[in-house]
Amino acid sequence: MSLKEEYFIEEVNEDLFDIKGVLLKLLSKWAYFAISIGIALIIAFAKNYVSVPTYELSTVVAIKEEKNPFLSSNVSLMFNWGGASDKTQMVITILKSRTHNEKVVKKLGLESVVFRSERFKDIRLFDNAPFKSEIDRDYPQLVSTPLLINIDNEKEYTITIAEMETYSLYNFNNEESSFIDKSNDETKIKGTFNEWLITPYFKIKLNKKFKSNNFSSKTNYKVYIFNFNSVVSYFRNNVNIKQKTKDASILEISLKGANKSEIVKFLNETTKEFQDYELTEKNRIAINTIAFIDKQLRGVADTLKRAEKDLQTFREDNMILDVSTKAEEIYSSVSLLEEDLATVDLKMRYYDFLKDYIEKNDHYSGITAPSVVGIDDPLLVGLIAQMTELSMEKTKATFSNTSLNPVMDTYDQQLDILKTSLLENINNLISSTKISKIEVNKRINKFESQIRKLPSSEQKWLNIKRYYDLSEQQYNFLLQKRAEAGIVKAANVSDIKILDEAKDIGQSPVAPNPRVNYMIALVIGFLLPLFIILIIIVLDNKIQSPSDIEKKYSIPLVGVIGHNGSDNNLVVTETSRSGISESFRSLRSNLNFLLKRNKKDKSNRIILVTSSIGGEGKTFTSINLASVFSLSSKKTLLMGVDLRKPKIFNDFGLENNIGLSNYLIGDSSSNEIIQKTNNEFLDIILSGPIPPNPSELLLDDNLEVLLNELKLKYDYIILDTPPVGLVSDAYQLMQYSDVNIYIARQSYTEKGILKGIDIKYKNKEVENIAFLLNDYETKSGYGYGHGYGYGYGYGYFEDENKSLFTRFKNLFS
Repeated sequence: MSLKEEYFIEEVNEDLFDIKGVLLKLLSKWAYFAISIGIALIIAFAKNYVSVPTYELSTVVAIKEEKNPFLSSNVSLMFNWGGASDKTQMVITILKSRTHNEKVVKKLGLESVVFRSERFKDIRLFDNAPFKSEIDRDYPQLVSTPLLINIDNEKEYTITIAEMETYSLYNFNNEESSFIDKSNDETKIKGTFNEWLITPYFKIKLNKKFKSNNFSSKTNYKVYIFNFNSVVSYFRNNVNIKQKTKDASILEISLKGANKSEIVKFLNETTKEFQDYELTEKNRIAINTIAFIDKQLRGVADTLKRAEKDLQTFREDNMILDVSTKAEEIYSSVSLLEEDLATVDLKMRYYDFLKDYIEKNDHYSGITAPSVVGIDDPLLVGLIAQMTELSMEKTKATFSNTSLNPVMDTYDQQLDILKTSLLENINNLISSTKISKIEVNKRINKFESQIRKLPSSEQKWLNIKRYYDLSEQQYNFLLQKRAEAGIVKAANVSDIKILDEAKDIGQSPVAPNPRVNYMIALVIGFLLPLFIILIIIVLDNKIQSPSDIEKKYSIPLVGVIGHNGSDNNLVVTETSRSGISESFRSLRSNLNFLLKRNKKDKSNRIILVTSSIGGEGKTFTSINLASVFSLSSKKTLLMGVDLRKPKIFNDFGLENNIGLSNYLIGDSSSNEIIQKTNNEFLDIILSGPIPPNPSELLLDDNLEVLLNELKLKYDYIILDTPPVGLVSDAYQLMQYSDVNIYIARQSYTEKGILKGIDIKYKNKEVENIAFLLNDYETKSGYGYGHGYGYGYGYGYFEDENKSLFTRFKNLFS
């Protein structure tokens, strides 16, 4: 790390820990804080005024699996959600799914929104709108462009289409977008309430809902038709669902928006839509079972009607009331066999139905349970249960995954495996059932041979009776199963219970919050200038105050000179009662104190004035210091030793034709280069013409001879020398001086540049030196007084090693 970087870090650390100094600087900038806070409050007021109020409403639902009391162990017709946590998470997933929200948005018609135009903002309307906009979903509609509505009277309105070069159209049915250029037709279109208005841009109907206080012909309204997918995405992203308690499956569904009635409708509709979906899933198996039984009943009912008619006709034609015992025995045996045959046929029809259903569908959660027809094959029941469960899991997964998700491929692969196994099992069951049917038919054929030996009247009666009883038994069996399925379906209730419906009970807006906005404005208004000022303080590497010198350097501070607001550098002579004049008098006193400590000859004093770089006020200080000494009736000589850039002559209205350079090269004598001023106690030696070798001339012994000669004539000699940061002339001249004044200028002199002279002072390379702060302006009424030097330096030189605390205390005395 370089010396410059180390010094910069040191300066930053010192600035940060100078809390009192930082506070004084912050207090001096109070106006910036006031302006910043004022602007921030104005912005907060504007935000509160133009912001549309945002409301938040909620509904609370409980998720609890309701057991069907009519569900028997023989008929498994329940829709299974899984465990409690699975149910809760699945409800959240479905409520935020795209498919579910599409249904709600479409049902409520939220693609078209009415706004009331107010100053600086548009207010979203819903139930409180004077009309409801209805769009034709089969017609391309203008989207994202406002339709300005003006109510002409109770029957008519005028629509003004916002001017654009190209308009975007959207077809809600096929979800296709298109563009149309502006036509030459008038963009102001007349319409009639409750009738369709067709234009090249839209097909819309405004259904009138006038009330005494919800419309005015002087009020402007807007209708926005939004892209369907964007509306769905908006509600999906803004619906917030959270579990109210960890132990109970209770969900709070909330939504923020600009219209409370719209929020209420959406929240209540979204829960109702989900209840309907969930109940439909519960009833899917029961519905499919009833459909299967109804199909069987239609065939059996026709057969039963024919058998009943045949039996009635036979009884009318034949007065047979009793049959033989043998005939009764044969009938009983055949009836049992034919009942078995009917059961086998029903199973065959179920297998055919199940096979056809599996082959033609890709959703298997609605498979009719085998127990409905009395099938209890464990392998078949197990495979159907696995396929139904996996199909339900796939359905749930579709709400949170796309069809391209690898998870969906896994479900499809597993279902294909189960489908293959189930079809193979069904084919095996069909084969074994056919064999059973053949065996039953063989046994029936044996009894039919016995029937043929009976009298013809008994044979006919037995055949008709067999046919009727078999049809009746089948019909009653199917009726019983249908009744069971119907009872299960009717007894199913949704697992979603609404505890608190969404309702407008006068909720206050959640945004904007004026109080919070004003508080934020106050904080930002205060912190912004604070942050900027602190950054400026930390990064500021210029001398700003006497404390910047006193705390950082070993060289003492001899005084502070104020800012000269005039163009005249002769401030002590011209304005003797000014604050700057007083600061030079204070400087004179402090210098006298320094000169008394000097161990050299006390009869005459040479004061050298220098600085780091040009522009720090070295010449200004030299002129006025010489003037203030001369005003005390002391013979004073001001000598311009800056042979490179002489300046003094301009301030005194003199010509720089002759001066020190002439003497040093031997062209003039000491008396010839001394010039008088209006002050009898002040003489001047100008620098003279600029020589080619100023440094060499200043090293010549002639300068020492001149100074020794002048010391006999003058009480004080002020040397105005070049800056030490540019050339080394001032260091060479310090061998002749009794006191050396090193000028630093406020907001001009860099702190680091004084480090070099301070190091030389510590190493005793230079002696009898003191800093003088020039061009100092107090930034506020805090801290330093307006005297610009009254008392500065008083007592500083009694002990050069005084503590920083003492110096700081003296600084504010």
